[in-house]
Amino acid sequence: MQQMKTRIQLLFVTLLFAQFTTAQDLNIKFLEQITGVSFWSIDDVMENGYGFKKIKDENGGKEKTYVKGSPDDLSTVLVLKILNSKKALNTLDIRAGTNYNLQQFKSDLVDNGYLYDGLNKIDMLVYKKDKMTIIIDKNPNSNSKFNQILLIPEIEEKF
Repeated sequence: MQQMKTRIQLLFVTLLFAQFTTAQDLNIKFLEQITGVSFWSIDDVMENGYGFKKIKDENGGKEKTYVKGSPDDLSTVLVLKILNSKKALNTLDIRAGTNYNLQQFKSDLVDNGYLYDGLNKIDMLVYKKDKMTIIIDKNPNSNSKFNQILLIPEIEEKF
């Protein structure tokens, strides 16, 4: 009986360790939801709903930056800069630490209806779905400690 209990504890510790040492995943559904949150209530949603910490409020309150993760380990940090637009959904500028699994994120994009649209003029990968464009570093981490991802909703003019 004691041997069985020890094996279960060892299995639990191994699973717990594996969870914290594997690459983190970005969630496209979460990111799409953030683009649709009212910019004026975004602080409450990001801080109280998702556990991010607000670190900047720039451009007359039209850009807000949030961070999640430990500053002691930049590979696990996720930085979201949210840009307000009066004519569209929020635009997101995301900086994900090296521990975030971009291959899985790109696969999830396709699984969620995004189509690969090639490379843009500055050699970044472009995915599109309906009125949303996602741009991802082609060569992540080549020049920085972060991977860059942009979520850009299409602006609709109303006349």
